Amino acid sequence: MTVEQVNEKFKNVKVTFDSYYKFTFTFIGRSEDGFKIACLFGGSSDDIYRYDVSNAPVSFGECEQWTAVVVKDKEGNKVFSESFGW
Repeated sequence: MTVEQVNEKFKNVKVTFDSYYKFTFTFIGRSEDGFKIACLFGGSSDDIYRYDVSNAPVSFGECEQWTAVVVKDKEGNKVFSESFGW
């Protein structure tokens, strides 16, 4: 899948906060057709404290600052992984 295909296919999937580890917030969502989406934001100890995290679901397409996106199918196979700014 290309970045454009991922953005189009999953733009309405809701992701919610899942965990925080080593200056990175992870948000998880699942599409209706069984794809699991993990969105990661952060990576910089200098900047991450400014990020205001919430448990409120947000659409994948509304996320402007994700640094990485990983999409897995229902069998657990990675079908897309891309870093944006790390």
